[in-house]
Amino acid sequence: MLTGGCWHNYTYQQNALTRAFKRHRINIQWDTLSLPCSRSKGTIPQLWGSGWSKQSDLVLINACWSNLDPNYVHAIVREFRLFATPLFVMHCAMHSFRDNSNSRAWHQLLGVSSVQHEAQGSYRVKVLASRSWIFRHLTTGHIVRNDELYVVTKLMRNTRVMALAKSKVDRRYHPVFWTHFYRGYVPVFGTTFGHSDHSFDDWRLMTAFVRGAMWAAGRYHDTTWFTARRN
Repeated sequence: MLTGGCWHNYTYQQNALTRAFKRHRINIQWDTLSLPCSRSKGTIPQLWGSGWSKQSDLVLINACWSNLDPNYVHAIVREFRLFATPLFVMHCAMHSFRDNSNSRAWHQLLGVSSVQHEAQGSYRVKVLASRSWIFRHLTTGHIVRNDELYVVTKLMRNTRVMALAKSKVDRRYHPVFWTHFYRGYVPVFGTTFGHSDHSFDDWRLMTAFVRGAMWAAGRYHDTTWFTARRN
C-alpha cells in the first residue's frame, strides 16, 4: 500500500482499508509505504529500483504526491509495465504528478486523466455495471457524502467506466469507478472517491473498493461485465 501526502487523513484511511479487507475475510498482509506531507515532493528512494512490486498480488495507491523528480515517475510506471502487478488507484492518485513532465505516462497507467476537482459535497452515483458483483451493494442512487467529484477529461485505451456522478457545475457526468488494462495486460481498478473520513465509513462504498481490488488481483472474474483478458 502506497499512501500519504497532503490534504487527507491518510492514517485513518489506511486503517479503514485494512479493517474493510478483514471484514470481508480476505487474508492479506500489507507492506505499507507512507510518506508525510513534507515529503510529497522530491524523491521516493524505495520506488526507484526495479522489482519492488513483483512479489505482490496487488499494489494499492492512495496517495497525494505532487512534484516528484520526473525520473521517479517514469520508474514507477516502468515497474508496472515490466511486472504487470495488479493495481488499485484511489482519489488523489489521479492528481499526483499532474504538474510533472511525465504526467501523461502516469495517466496512461491509471486509465483516466484528471487535473481538477469540484467542491466537496454529496454526489449521487449512477452505476453502469449494475450486474457486476462489485456493485451488488453500491447501486444507482446511492449518495456518497462529503467527497469530491474529479473532473475527468480523458479516458485511456482499454478503460471501461463502471459508475458515474453528475457535476454540480456543468451538469455533466464524470467517471467515479472504472477498470483499465494498462498496455492491454496490466489490470487496474480505479475510483476518484475517497476524500474524507466519511467515505471510509460508508460500508457500501468500502465494499465496492474491496471487491474491485479483488477483481484487479485476479481473485474474481466477472463475465457479466469484464470481457478483456490479460495477455
